[in-house]
Amino acid sequence: MNSAKISRCCCAVVCLSMSMTAAQSYGTINLPASLCESGTVIQRAATSTPPLNQWCEGPAVAGNGTLFFSEQLSGNIWKVALDGAMTKLVNVGTYSNGLDFHPLTGHLVVCEKSRITERDTATGAVLKTIALDDANAWTGGGSGGSNDLTFASNGDMFFTSWNQHLYFHSNDGAVHTDWNFPAAYGTCNWNGIEYIEEKGFIYVCQYGKNRVVTFKVNATTHQIDTSTMKQFGPAINAPDGITVDSNYNVYVCSNSAQGSYPNSVVVLDSSGKALGSIKMAQANSSVAVNCVFGTSMSGGGPNPHTLYVTGDSGAFTIQLKVAGRVRPSATALAIPFRKNCYHCRPALSFRVSGYYDHGTVSYPGTLAFFNFRGVKLASAVYKADKSAMMSSGMAVVRTAAGKTARVTMVR
Repeated sequence: MNSAKISRCCCAVVCLSMSMTAAQSYGTINLPASLCESGTVIQRAATSTPPLNQWCEGPAVAGNGTLFFSEQLSGNIWKVALDGAMTKLVNVGTYSNGLDFHPLTGHLVVCEKSRITERDTATGAVLKTIALDDANAWTGGGSGGSNDLTFASNGDMFFTSWNQHLYFHSNDGAVHTDWNFPAAYGTCNWNGIEYIEEKGFIYVCQYGKNRVVTFKVNATTHQIDTSTMKQFGPAINAPDGITVDSNYNVYVCSNSAQGSYPNSVVVLDSSGKALGSIKMAQANSSVAVNCVFGTSMSGGGPNPHTLYVTGDSGAFTIQLKVAGRVRPSATALAIPFRKNCYHCRPALSFRVSGYYDHGTVSYPGTLAFFNFRGVKLASAVYKADKSAMMSSGMAVVRTAAGKTARVTMVR
């Protein structure tokens, strides 16, 4: 392909002091114009960041826009408010890694050295220990621990450890599966993981073999079919964190100064074709560790187009044209079949969220749009399609004209 014909957004961010004696570049964006506005800059998520230990990990965004991330080697969990204020939530010990929000409770879930805990987002207090490494299997004999995690809509959890093991833990605790990959698979060092429930597969970063792989997942039992493993996209050195946008483009952090995409967030389309990259630049070596969009589990939140990237010295933001993928809710999937029309299973309530507005609606009833400050923007009466509901068990939701909305169920 003639690269000269591809319109790209490319910029470097340089901050100069008034005395011109110091400069700090946060990186360079090289993405298609369809993903990124020209002149977009990489910024720090926090207005002031204390000195941090190596490997900031596990970014996760709450529904109110608060960013949480972990400082792996110190065990600190940090949070950054919308105004940029950064405070320590809690210290969990000597190690913390991947973070996510539980789809049923909304609590913060933390990968720790030998356990995975559910914690209060205000105090950091442990509310529940979800999984425990009684056999010292996660640490591989003393190093590492639980690494990263992802959820199914019913609360079933997949997680990785820094060795040959992938794990599944059912929400009720009745099923715990350990896929221990033999040496024939190569050194795995499983890392970032993202379950695409509506598509029936899961992405996993195989850090030890410099690649991302996919597996098919049983829609009912959520068991991984290891016989379906295949490489996704090109070789990426030390693939660490992974996330997906609303168009199913895949963002992979290359936590290495080597390879074709050194210290970069590599962006691939859903077929695995490279679209571009965001090359991060910080003082230390591990500068592109993990990433996530500012789209909350329910699809709301004030910054759905913000990509958060963690590295050695904290968390950074990039504003993109595309929003993050909204995960299926615990009740049902919402699948667009025409513009502003969605199929949903009948339930007590819907949550409707768009790029700039959101609202709630009872079934059937009035759909009201509000901005994120709670100011009502517009309302429209909609009716359920009774024939569609009776024949297929699904209702049809039509949003107000001109509103681009994403519909998911909430409990």
